[in-house]
Amino acid sequence: MAAKKQDKKKPEKRNRENFLNRLFMGKLVSLQFFTRNWLYVLGIVVFFILYIASKYQVRSQMEQISKLRRELSSEKSDLVRASEKYNTQIREPQMRELLDTLDIDLIMPDKPAYRLD
Repeated sequence: MAAKKQDKKKPEKRNRENFLNRLFMGKLVSLQFFTRNWLYVLGIVVFFILYIASKYQVRSQMEQISKLRRELSSEKSDLVRASEKYNTQIREPQMRELLDTLDIDLIMPDKPAYRLD
């Protein structure tokens, strides 16, 4: 029985080697195959080229999107800073004008009322 198992393994190994040899020598897929099916082969090659091109395009667009997102977050923080600065500049004169119209004598002290430790 052991001899039968070894005999079965040898033909399988030979078939694999034979298949690889035929593939590399051009006997498995011959020139006749390509002449008969040139349109299908051309379609498959074009499909692969389009697939690779679209994959590259998607990657470059994803990189651009991430770059634009970083830029947007930077611009948002700049906007918040500018808005805060603008509001502080406007708020004080408006409050002074309101106090002047109501004849309230309040002034802003130069030093704080108490010391923080």
